Amino acid sequence: MPSKNIRDMAAEHAAFKERTELVPDLPEPLASKPHDGMQRGREIAARYCENLALRAAAIAFGEGTKSLHTRVQCMQLLWNMVQEVPEPVPTPPENGCDQAING
Repeated sequence: MPSKNIRDMAAEHAAFKERTELVPDLPEPLASKPHDGMQRGREIAARYCENLALRAAAIAFGEGTKSLHTRVQCMQLLWNMVQEVPEPVPTPPENGCDQAING
């Protein structure tokens, strides 16, 4: 008798897989141009970069994270964020020529 239950369950599972899933309608875009939407999206995301970095650092280096894989993923996220930070442009000294000659 248990084999019939397994067959019934397998048939129900196969029938469930064959059902089509309804796709929701697309929401109305907030921006009229793609460039404007990307710019505003980046501005919103930039507001939360500090939160993201702090959370990723807490997961990567905190004592509560047991999974090495999770730690490595958070370290990779932090490394990717560091690479996106622009390097500061060095400013020339006020008396650049005089210091180089009189050095």
